Amino acid sequence: MDYDVIVIGAGPAGCASAFTLSNFGLKILLIDKSIFPRRKLCGGMVTLRAKKFYREIFTDNFKFLPIIKSYGCEFYYKQEFLNSIQHYRELFFTNREEFDTTLLKMVKERGVTILEGAKVINIDKNSNEITLSNGKNYQAKYIIGADGIHSRVAKILFQRSFNLESSAIGLKVDIPIKKTFSNPKIYFGDFRWSVGWIFPKREYISVGLISRFSKNRNIKENFKTFLKKLNYQIDDKRLKASYTPFGDYKRVPGYKNIILCGDAAGLVDPITGDGISYAFQSGYLGALAIKDIIGTKQTLLYSYKKRYKKMTRNLDYANLLKYLLFSESGEKMLFDNLSENNQLIVKGLDLISDEISYNRFFKYISKKLASNTIARFI
Repeated sequence: MDYDVIVIGAGPAGCASAFTLSNFGLKILLIDKSIFPRRKLCGGMVTLRAKKFYREIFTDNFKFLPIIKSYGCEFYYKQEFLNSIQHYRELFFTNREEFDTTLLKMVKERGVTILEGAKVINIDKNSNEITLSNGKNYQAKYIIGADGIHSRVAKILFQRSFNLESSAIGLKVDIPIKKTFSNPKIYFGDFRWSVGWIFPKREYISVGLISRFSKNRNIKENFKTFLKKLNYQIDDKRLKASYTPFGDYKRVPGYKNIILCGDAAGLVDPITGDGISYAFQSGYLGALAIKDIIGTKQTLLYSYKKRYKKMTRNLDYANLLKYLLFSESGEKMLFDNLSENNQLIVKGLDLISDEISYNRFFKYISKKLASNTIARFI
């Protein structure tokens, strides 16, 4: 074997895996098709849940990461202001190009071998030998696929990287601003099965819209309409688009000694949009799964699935909630509750801070929806 572990993809999931594995005295190769810094379409919200896993993995308190803090949030429904919250829980926002490059630098400092600009062409899933676009071959006992929604690893294992019909598509544009603001703004109700947002960055704002593809195929025109409503006139060439997971995670996240982490496994929360915390968590759990089976005959997939199943329970609840919240009655409940008080905001921030379980949040939302339904008949 050339390496003990080959990690494919150097985003948050891949860096979390490689960094953790470097603690175990293993020979690791981290590969990415891009040369860093590289462009990454992402709103750039980093939750307290993500911070918790980051601290556990990298043993650092966000000291080296390029982030700005926010202590409030504003909510809108069909462009009408509903409510806001201030000084409750922290939210963080980052430029993903800088964020991911910083993570990769931390991995380099641990002595991990890194290949940038190396595209994986093929993987022999029985021998775990990979072939790169430059013709070189490498072999490892274990392979971690953390190469995003368009995962080459997932495509080799399952004939496709992701299911388009159950995924979402996001559009984003960065707009320079002279006067900074600190509160993110979230927009509901402009289009079905869609959420819009404005996130603060250092010298610009990120404006975006995410929609489930099967429910909203005209998203580009909708995004242009959304921008006009916000009084932004943007050249089409500046718009960036990308598919993103929408809760449809891989039920079987690998094959034998090959596993998938992060977006490659479809691990994005369809309610909060949080993918970074699941990238950190799954990458970390994948590394621990390898540690557990060193010197045994167990497969990596068997070891990983035990932790993976527990992690994805949250997404099971989120997948149920998305059908409730994006329904007409769900949108009405959001409008009524957000305009009347901020308890729903409090519960949502508790959720993405990992202070309450998805089980509790699901029960809270279900109770609210039931109350709204009963009230219609009284």
